[in-house]
Amino acid sequence: MNQTSGLVFCANPARAQWYPIPKTNDQKPRLLEFFARHNASVLRKVGLDCSRSTYYKYHSVEQHIRTYLHSQCNLTDLAIDAFDRDLLVGFHAYLLRDLHCRKNTVWIYLNALKHILTLARKQGLARNDPFSDYKVQNEFVRRNFLSTNELMRLVALENLAPSVRLVRDAFLFSCFTGLSFIDIKLLRAEHIRKIGSRCWIETARHKTGVQVQVRLFDLPLAILKKYAADDPRAPIFPLPSNSWCNACLSRLMRSVGIMKHITFHAARHTFATTLTLSQGIPIETIAKLLGHRNIRTTQIYATVTHDYLDSEMNRLSKRIDPIGARWKG
Repeated sequence: MNQTSGLVFCANPARAQWYPIPKTNDQKPRLLEFFARHNASVLRKVGLDCSRSTYYKYHSVEQHIRTYLHSQCNLTDLAIDAFDRDLLVGFHAYLLRDLHCRKNTVWIYLNALKHILTLARKQGLARNDPFSDYKVQNEFVRRNFLSTNELMRLVALENLAPSVRLVRDAFLFSCFTGLSFIDIKLLRAEHIRKIGSRCWIETARHKTGVQVQVRLFDLPLAILKKYAADDPRAPIFPLPSNSWCNACLSRLMRSVGIMKHITFHAARHTFATTLTLSQGIPIETIAKLLGHRNIRTTQIYATVTHDYLDSEMNRLSKRIDPIGARWKG
């Protein structure tokens, strides 16, 4: 963020804007100015230790607060300590009623705001904590994934156009490796390592920078060999945009009778649920394979399927039923 002639430049890749710094006599730190400084710092770290989506999250919250203060309170900015519980409640309602944000989106935005205010207090710029005892809850969202049978139907598809086949194959590769869309799009030959007789992917997640190692089984290895490029610097999967791939996947799913809402990201859910957790892989191992820093993130992905529960209960039944057989009634 640069300052020139009383103006603050808030860097935004989509749309750069200049905002006036409110002139005050008390020189107290201002909320939006502090927010803009924070966001400019985050933008400089994109690709180093944070993702662009993280920047967009904070930038969106800053813009929503700016609009809220202007439209609802007739303010261009205010002292950080002046953002009290009443303004927090009003901003919460503004997100829900005026912007029609979903409950989980509101939860994400308010947590981002809470982080900003906590930073301000740690730097001695504020003492007030409007979030003290303020409860904001998210709601559970069921994650869609493919079953083993549905995966087999997708694998069996033939006579696909080259562009559609590319999306199908990249999606299957994601299902069997757990890599996200962006990580598959950035995958190069240099990320493939041969250790002994096995091939492994060794890369770092684009979103978090966490190192990931995934062994390639027969299907993803066959897909990899099919798309291997002569240039080791060229992307293995030259995918179009995520939205185009999702539209393509929607048509593919309908063509094989899968009526679920499946996006490219559902491949990671499929890997976490159908191909690992349902096969008895420990949640700690799945977290490493997915490149998660916090196991709680993995628990969101790893929905326990009915088939897995049934197999576990059958295994338990073999131990417990002999006890019941001795009961005389």
